[in-house]
Amino acid sequence: MSDEFLSLSKWGGVILVEKIREYASYGLHILTFIAYFILLSILEIPPALQFLQYFGMLFFLIGTVFLFLSITTLMQNKTGKLLQTGVYGIVRNPMYLGAILLFAAMVLFLPHWIMLILAVINIIIVYYFMLTGEEKNIKKFGADYREYMVHVPRVNLVLGLIRWMKRD
Repeated sequence: MSDEFLSLSKWGGVILVEKIREYASYGLHILTFIAYFILLSILEIPPALQFLQYFGMLFFLIGTVFLFLSITTLMQNKTGKLLQTGVYGIVRNPMYLGAILLFAAMVLFLPHWIMLILAVINIIIVYYFMLTGEEKNIKKFGADYREYMVHVPRVNLVLGLIRWMKRD
């Protein structure tokens, strides 16, 4: 076989493995949400932990806002340029931050060890994809992305807001 064919096969195999990982993670996220609603109807929240639902609502709202704003911003970026304004000026990965906050909200709404385990697994997966996405962005945008990394935190919302307020 030619070297060109082998290099294309290796490249295609890497893409296939990445897609399988991506779709498997989507499947796990969906199963987690299904498990959440099933457990919510079966389990009772201890009265001493019901106050956590208020924090869950806060995490849910912030997570939803970050997901919505990041998706709409990405859809408007027709040029494919590096985004450094709006929610992308606060944290580098607002969509992933939104997902992490939603999984944390699930635990706060239903404080049970099963939900904690499911949320932690999902957050680890989200964080893995965040890191691989940043590697791709470094390759795509080079020095510009590295400079962006210096000024905008990965997902630290508090630090991102402080830096964002100081810039303006």
